[in-house]
Amino acid sequence: AQDAGAVASPIAGTLHAWKVADGDAVQEGDVIAVMEAMKMEMQVAAHRSGRITLAAEAGSAQAAGAVIARIG
Repeated sequence: AQDAGAVASPIAGTLHAWKVADGDAVQEGDVIAVMEAMKMEMQVAAHRSGRITLAAEAGSAQAAGAVIARIG
C-alpha cells in the first residue's frame, strides 16, 4: 500500500534546508523544503494539507524517492 502522506525527495541530492518545523501545519502548495543537487536548488512543496512530521535532517544526502517527511 502506498503511503499517501509520504513526502518523497524529487531528486538525488542534499536536503539543503527545511522551511517548516516538525509538527507545523502546512497547506497544499506550501514550500516545505529545499533540495540541492549539482549547485541547483529545487523547492519541495506540500502535496496535501495537514501536520508535517520530518523524517530527515537538513544537510543529509537523499536518494531520489526517499521519504523525507510525512503529512498526516
